[in-house]
Amino acid sequence: MRAFPDITKTVSHWIGGKTVEGASGTYGPVADLATGTVTTQVAFATVDAAVAAAREAITGGSRLDQPRQETNQQLPK
Repeated sequence: MRAFPDITKTVSHWIGGKTVEGASGTYGPVADLATGTVTTQVAFATVDAAVAAAREAITGGSRLDQPRQETNQQLPK
């Protein structure tokens, strides 16, 4: 169900490297900051998926477990 019937575009979330639709059934407006016109809506998500993805990134062998010097060497120059 759309909260803003005249808005046809809904923005999803990017969690854990993939697109995730909002699961709460509640929407919020996305406005053009220059004009204040609501152009899009975003479905509010529950934080469960985001927290799970963050935990996986931390415990699943991310760059956070590498020494800082080694991580810096992997960054593009």
